[in-house]
Amino acid sequence: MSRASFGRLASRIASSLSGIATIGEVFHPDPSVTSFSPVDKNAIRHRFRSNNALRFPLYFTLRDVLVHGTSAGQIAEILRHDSLYNRSDSLITFFGNHASRVS
Repeated sequence: MSRASFGRLASRIASSLSGIATIGEVFHPDPSVTSFSPVDKNAIRHRFRSNNALRFPLYFTLRDVLVHGTSAGQIAEILRHDSLYNRSDSLITFFGNHASRVS
């Protein structure tokens, strides 16, 4: 589904379910992808009407550090990209869910 189509669908859902918290998922390790645009800092909240989003880039980084032995400095590096998000404090940190598998 294209971003535009998903945005229209999410807007219709949000308008009919006002007051319901939503969580967006973009399963990708790159914050420039998960924030949708480094220029549009309101991307998650305004295009997709999500209140929150899963912090997939941090998930991938934690997996690489804890499972694959990558430098722990990568955690600080990925967190430096939080300015790409309108509200990085609303991102949800997690270690795994139905879509993730350690490999």
